[in-house]
Amino acid sequence: MRRGVARILTTTLGAALALSVLLPAGAAAIVVGPNLGANPPNANFDCRSRPSVIGPQFFGFPDNCTYLGTSADVGRTTQAPFGGGVVTAVRVRAAAPVGPMQATVVRAIGSTTAGVTCCFHAGESQLFTPRANATSNVRVRLPVAHYIDVGAGIQVVDYIGLTVRANGVAIPGRYPGGGFEGSLAFFPRLTAADNVAGRVDGYGNSLVPLVNAEITPLCGGARARPPAARAVAGSWPDDAALPPPRTRAGARGGRCLGGVSIRDGTVGGSSARVPLDCNLVTRCRGKLTLLPKRGGGKLGSSKFKVEPGARKRVGVRLTKAGRRAARGDGSLTVRVKAKVAGGPDASAKVELRR
Repeated sequence: MRRGVARILTTTLGAALALSVLLPAGAAAIVVGPNLGANPPNANFDCRSRPSVIGPQFFGFPDNCTYLGTSADVGRTTQAPFGGGVVTAVRVRAAAPVGPMQATVVRAIGSTTAGVTCCFHAGESQLFTPRANATSNVRVRLPVAHYIDVGAGIQVVDYIGLTVRANGVAIPGRYPGGGFEGSLAFFPRLTAADNVAGRVDGYGNSLVPLVNAEITPLCGGARARPPAARAVAGSWPDDAALPPPRTRAGARGGRCLGGVSIRDGTVGGSSARVPLDCNLVTRCRGKLTLLPKRGGGKLGSSKFKVEPGARKRVGVRLTKAGRRAARGDGSLTVRVKAKVAGGPDASAKVELRR
């Protein structure tokens, strides 16, 4: 059943925006979303039906859709913590049959003059197929934003939605989820092509999508502010073989991420290559410096630009001291510092393989 979008947004997402500033910004990884263990899936329809308070209404189209949880009746909403961060895993509790799905970052923009505008596509994960009648844990990498710009009178908050990409796939959801409007649903799915004006055709319904997400916050991430009206689309390939990004102790305890994550790289001759993950929703720009494991003396430096949410191997020209250190067999352990414009700086001790 289609509802007035303005009323849905002000009573659901609007309430969440008003309360979201209370979330901690420097804590350990945060799990957002409903309690999957306490809410078994029971939706037996796919994207061709619109759930409503009087039951699923069959339309016969399309073959994909996006659901964004907005209800607090079965648990927390899937909004990003204040200051932003990186979604490192999503968990989906699916019934049967299953099929291709992906996590979608949905952006809402609150204004002191215009209310809440929603929704914008701000990123999506790789495709995955969860296990039937089970809870699946899927590693992803999706930078998310959450900040307030007092001068502009806006608040930007990202949410984690679930997109189903084929017909004949039961929506992983609890129906009814307790409460009138448990989610917004978009038919067809939310995509980057919708970001010119945003989508305002969401259906308020009583189904709650059974997806939650693990988010590692940024260290001082409130400084990373994307333009409010420009939702940046990003994607991330399946990197299940890679170790999780390095974190560091936050100012208030727990673990957090710098503007970039620094990974082990390679070295040879007069240069090194250091992979960087951009943890911001805007392009990561800055300067990378290589230092000895102990003591001073720069081994090399380079400027870098990495697209939001992407990974790039940054070439670093070595100094004379760096070329001396690169000689020999085995690997070289160095300290790497990254100054990140518009985001928290990062540092790590990494291994460069010769």
